[in-house]
Amino acid sequence: MKRWMLAILLLCWWVPFTAAQEAEEDTDAEDPTEEIAAEQAEGSAVSGSSGDSDGIFFYGGYMLHNLSLDDGYGEFLKERYGVEQLTLQGYFLEGVFMIGPILGIGLELTQLQTEFEYNTLNDGSETGELELNQTIFKLYAFLWERDLVAVFGLGTSNVERDLAGFGDVNIVTTNLDDNTGKKKVSTDSTVLMTELRYRVFGDFVRAEVGLRWSSSSHDIDEGDARPAYNDRLTPTSTDFQVGGLGYFVSLGVEF
Repeated sequence: MKRWMLAILLLCWWVPFTAAQEAEEDTDAEDPTEEIAAEQAEGSAVSGSSGDSDGIFFYGGYMLHNLSLDDGYGEFLKERYGVEQLTLQGYFLEGVFMIGPILGIGLELTQLQTEFEYNTLNDGSETGELELNQTIFKLYAFLWERDLVAVFGLGTSNVERDLAGFGDVNIVTTNLDDNTGKKKVSTDSTVLMTELRYRVFGDFVRAEVGLRWSSSSHDIDEGDARPAYNDRLTPTSTDFQVGGLGYFVSLGVEF
């Protein structure tokens, strides 16, 4: 009787133990469906962390841009009009379309202006005006988790000068009206630029600060309505360097 009871007890213990072992083996077995789903989820997380390749940014910003007065038409403005510093200021708008995880292409429209006071030959006072309009096609590289942006651009540049002065050394009654008073003159050229931006804060809405260096030369010939003058006070051809160093702040929104 004791032997039968012992056998029954051993059987009661052995069956649950065997079933538990089989259940554990089934749990440890690899499920191909679950493994594929896990890999897909991991891939999605990685691609999401590297940034969308089809994002669109819209930026608006304020810029200060310094022009050189050391040579060319800038030196003439300093000597003839007494300009001590020529700093353009204004706004720009741009759109950026992402073509990869870190690369984007875009278009920028910029309008910068400045005014300066000077004395005329008759001891009068006039206000000179300069306006710079640029359209720039740009290539963007978003680096360091998009905190740093390197930009390269090429585009067109238009400068309008609104100055009083004489464009002809031989002033007679037939050309007097063309030589007196203020006159607006426009020239066109190309612009090459590079800039660095740093994201101060924000993700969906980005606040950035940046530095820009640009190169753009406008030819002003001796027949211009407001030309430069040489030491003999006769009109002479020169160039106007409207490139240089710029500083800006911008606010961007990503869609």
